[in-house]
Amino acid sequence: MLWEKKGLIYAPDQNFWWSQHYGILPTPVYLPEKEVIRVYFGTTDKDNIGRISSLDVSANKPSAIIVNTKEILLDAGEKGCFDDCGIIPSNIINFNGEQYLYYTGYQRTYQLPYLLLSGIAKIMPSGQLLRLQKTPVLERTPQELTIRSAMTVLAQNGILKSWYVSAYNWQTINSSIYEHKLLPT
Repeated sequence: MLWEKKGLIYAPDQNFWWSQHYGILPTPVYLPEKEVIRVYFGTTDKDNIGRISSLDVSANKPSAIIVNTKEILLDAGEKGCFDDCGIIPSNIINFNGEQYLYYTGYQRTYQLPYLLLSGIAKIMPSGQLLRLQKTPVLERTPQELTIRSAMTVLAQNGILKSWYVSAYNWQTINSSIYEHKLLPT
């Protein structure tokens, strides 16, 4: 299959304080009753605190925006929680007749640029997102202390299977692209 570049479909609406940068990690779900694809995405304010919003595009012509929600559907977590510096969507699943959105929550730290852990929200009939817990879905382990995120979850015969991104260490990189940049390994 060859990909055909279509160009920009969405850019942040800077009239909203919470939508100054990015329309990242588009996470689609098909709504057959409306013949639209709802695309959840992350956007950030001037301080790069992330929130999730959405837009609906035509299922027949995905470059045509039908509804731009223009509101925060899920905000950053409470101070001190794993997602207090922002969230971005990761995966949507249908399970037991309900829809859930897994997301990556990030938290900035003093000695490392960030921690990334996964959260879960229920997609309500209105399209709003309801955070189900204040703690990560995958808690840290001795081998994965700082990153357990970007979950992809598959429901198969009543069993949930997950794949995720993890890091076991951080390394300072010096290369033609990065100069003294701390990156996860």
